[in-house]
Amino acid sequence: MKIRIKGNSLRLRLTKTEVSALAEFGKVEESTQFPHGNELIYRLQANPTSTNSAAFSNSEIIISVPHLWAKEWAVNEEVGNDFNVVSGAESLHVLIEKDFNCLTPRAGENEEDQFKNPLTSHTKC
Repeated sequence: MKIRIKGNSLRLRLTKTEVSALAEFGKVEESTQFPHGNELIYRLQANPTSTNSAAFSNSEIIISVPHLWAKEWAVNEEVGNDFNVVSGAESLHVLIEKDFNCLTPRAGENEEDQFKNPLTSHTKC
């Protein structure tokens, strides 16, 4: 799972294996190790409620999506889901999407577990 943070937006991109794991086991988690024993954990989890949510606590980013959506997402062509989490004057935009392979090959990139890019069949300009 890849994470991209810019301002008040957070984007998660998941491989085929991760999308399947979210549907089957209810969560996908990654971590980044920093010097001096610090760690950032980011988790996408499916929950039984029908609401999306986002939280940050104890160096963990936890994004929750409805379990039903996660199950359906694993077997449909939907690219992803986006939502806003609002608390008072603060708003966080969250985008969760399938990780597509690049249209231009890049040295050192292993894209075997990524989804086929829907633009692959388009002619390049």
